[in-house]
Amino acid sequence: MSPPVRVAVQGAYLVAVFFTGITFGALAIVFKELTEGLGCLLGGFCSSMWLLSLKPGGLLTTTDSKSGFIGAISVAFYALSFSHHTRPYGLIVSTGISGGTAVALGIDCFSRAGLKEFWLYIWGKSV
Repeated sequence: MSPPVRVAVQGAYLVAVFFTGITFGALAIVFKELTEGLGCLLGGFCSSMWLLSLKPGGLLTTTDSKSGFIGAISVAFYALSFSHHTRPYGLIVSTGISGGTAVALGIDCFSRAGLKEFWLYIWGKSV
């Protein structure tokens, strides 16, 4: 296979991804509670996007209602990180949902099923 991108560019992307991962991993160790809160927030965002895609054309119709829905679900998941009693459970659920979203979008990149494009369609953007 001969990809249209030069080997040097591919190597540069690998180096950029590696050092970004190292940097954010180190920051996650230093700012543990903040990172756990952001993990819960990401799970809420992914959950809301999945819920919006349940109905053909989108679950909600106006942009304001979509923004409010995504914000409310994200804040609800983020609120799970406030207490040390609920934080582990919120992180377990949020990690599972955001990981499942990453896998589904990764598969969609190769299968061209249209999930990424549907999420853009929900927001009224042209593909």
